[in-house]
Formats: sequence, C-alpha cells, structure tokens
Amino acid sequence: MPEIVDGKKVFTLGEFAASIQRAIGKFYNGSYWLKAEISKLNFFPRSGHCYPELAESHDGNTSAAFSGFIHSKTLQKLNSKFQSTIGEPLHDGMKIVAQCTVHFSTTRGIKLTINDIDINAILGEQARLRIETVEHLKSEGVFAKNKALHLPRIIRNIAIISVESGKGYADFMSIISASNGFHIDTKLFPALMMGPEAAGQMGSALERIKEHAADFDAVCIIRGGGGENTLQCFNDLTLCRAIALFPLPVMTGIGHVTNRTVAEEVANISLISPSELANFLIDRYSGEVAKFRTLTNKIALLLKRSLQGKSSALDAPVKAINYKYKVVFRRKMERIDSTKNSIRQKINNIFIRRRYALYSIASRIVFTSNGVCQTLRQRVENIEHQVHGITAKQLPILSARQPQMRMAAEAMGGICIMRDKQVVSNISELQVGDVIRIISEKGVAIATISSVELNK
Repeated sequence: MPEIVDGKKVFTLGEFAASIQRAIGKFYNGSYWLKAEISKLNFFPRSGHCYPELAESHDGNTSAAFSGFIHSKTLQKLNSKFQSTIGEPLHDGMKIVAQCTVHFSTTRGIKLTINDIDINAILGEQARLRIETVEHLKSEGVFAKNKALHLPRIIRNIAIISVESGKGYADFMSIISASNGFHIDTKLFPALMMGPEAAGQMGSALERIKEHAADFDAVCIIRGGGGENTLQCFNDLTLCRAIALFPLPVMTGIGHVTNRTVAEEVANISLISPSELANFLIDRYSGEVAKFRTLTNKIALLLKRSLQGKSSALDAPVKAINYKYKVVFRRKMERIDSTKNSIRQKINNIFIRRRYALYSIASRIVFTSNGVCQTLRQRVENIEHQVHGITAKQLPILSARQPQMRMAAEAMGGICIMRDKQVVSNISELQVGDVIRIISEKGVAIATISSVELNK
C-alpha cells in the first residue's frame, strides 16, 4: 500500500513495478504479430537461447526498441524452416513479422518472447527490396552501365567469383577444362554465394579483381542451383551497384529457374546455370576461331585468283621481255667471245716475243759463261804447272829420303812430318815456333807449332 507523505501518495518501486506487471498481464495477455527488425540477434551457444534486440526506425532514427527472447527449441524450429525456405537462418538486420507475447519482470522490465515468424511476410519484404534496388539503380543512371561494355570476341582470361567447394564451380571448370583446342585461363576469388555475408564477400571479391583488371577479359559469378528464397544476396543494392559499375564485363551463371535477380539484370551476360555459361564461352571461342578460319580461306582464295589474273596479264610482256633478253644476251655473248679471242691472240703474241727475248738472253749468258769458264780453266792449268814445277824441284830431296819417309809414314798412319829437311818421327822432337810440312799422298801442308803437349 502507498504511504502518505506530506499529503502525497508515495509508492515503493516494487509496488509500482507490480502494478505495471498486473496491468500488462490484464491488458496484454494474448499473442501479437509485430513487424520489427532484428538489430542484433544475441545468440548464446551454451544455452541455445537468443536474446534479440528488436527495433523500428524511420529515416535512420529509432522510433521503438524492445528486448526479445527466443527459446532454444523455438530457435531450432525457426532456423530449420528458414534454411529450407530462404536458404539462411535468422541473422542481424533481418526484418521479420513475429508472433510475440509480452512478459514483464519487476527486475528486468518488458521482454517480447518470439514464438513464431511469418516466412511469407519475409518473402514479401524481399520482393519489395528487389524492386527498390532496381529503382535505386535506374534513378542513379547505372542500371545498364555494365551491359553497355563491349564483350571481347575471344575471352581467354576470366576472374571467377564462387565457392571453391560448390557444385556449380566444379561443373563450370569441368567443361572449361575439357574443351579441345581452346585454352581459357581462370582464377578463383572465393566468396559465399548465400547467406547474410554473401553480398559483402562478393563485393570484396570484385574490389580485389578491380585491382588487377588489366589481367582479365571478364568476370564470372557462379553458383549452383537453389530456390528463389536463397538468392536474396543477389538483390543487394551495394553488390548490384558494384556489378553495374564494374569496368569489366560481368557474366553470371546462377542456377535457378525462377525470376531473375537484380545482379543478373545488371550483368553484361546472364545464363541460367554455370554449365550454360561455360558452354557459352566455349561456343563463343570456337565460333570466333571458325570465323577466323573462314576469313583466312576467303583471303587465300582471293589472293590466289588475283595472282592468277596478274600472272595471265603479265604473260605477254614477260614473253616479249624474255625474247628481247635472249637476243641481247646472244649479241653480248658474241661480242664477249670476239673480245676473248682477240685478247687470247694478243697474249700469245706477247708470249712469243717474250720467249724470243729470253732465248737471246740465255744464249748470251751461255756464251759469256763459256768464256769465263775457259779463262778460269786456263788459270787453273797455269797454277797446276806452277805447283808441278815446285814439286819437281823437291823430288830429289824426297827421293833421297824416300825410305825414311816411308817408314815415318807407316808409323804415323800414312802421313810424314818434316822439319826443315829432317823427318820428325816423334812429337817430342818438336818445339814451339817450328815450321813443319805435313806430307801425304794427297799433297803437302805447312804449319807452325804453337804448343807441344807430351803424355806423361
């Protein structure tokens, strides 16, 4: 009960809280469908419970906020339903229509317990967001920017945004790798393809590719099959704006059979699956090669025909030139032959004259040589007469000593040595300064003794 203090009714805080609790229990005792945004999920893995922060905002200003609660069993059921329907669990930033009951705690205040969430309302919200994204991009004038880019006739270097372990990426690469005669270089930039983080990761991948834009001809965004509810990341305004403004042509191969996403609408080329996209690239490559080969064959044929026409047109002038050349060549050859014969005759005449001159010189040399030889022979004969005269004068001396000289010659190996008129029979008889004659059958030699060395 309240107290009266100075004429004022004063309640304790507990009494006031209890009064609110009774009022809420009386007037808010049912369940209510509330539209709100999960600003923060606040999941606690240990207990499995969630304590989401629910909010409503207008023009960036929060107009209402409550704390919420989702029991672990309820959360499991909701996430299972969300995964099978829209391909993602509850997450921060999701706008929901939830069935709530109001609970008031005298110590914790008001808390909204979430018992169910309307999936259809979320799908409707996603459709609305898709329309808003398209309107935003068109109002900014960027919706068709990427479509206006020229797609290279032959695409050889591709940057791929996909999940490395995804089936769509595997199908795409198997077709690209199996192409015979065509080589396409690819580089993967990994990113999630569904869920609340997918749009941000794909946007980051585009930024990384932009840093190396010169290395690529185009970008391929690849994802395998899935329902429309799992494709909401491809309606994200920021991601779609990045695709529309990307400097390279962006191609998408997102497997689904429902309405197209905004990302596909702003992309340069979009096909319904990764396999279709891979086949498109191979067909484009092979088509351009076939066109090139056809053009090459046409050029070769035109050149052949042109050359044949030119050849026919040149036949007559060539024949005329050939005839004139043969006539001129024959005349030139006749002149050359005449010149050669004239030169040969002149050379022969020069050789004959030179030969006669050489014969004359040789005759003079022989005559002169014979005269010189005769003179020298006469001189030799005179010298011989003189020598014979000297020898004859000495013969009596030699004859008187003939036995003595013979004995000395025999003793000295056929040589006789004489000093004055004496025969030297022993070296010891000689002295320095003696003049000796060495006599043999061949002649006489005169020598002066410069030294005498006797054996000891």
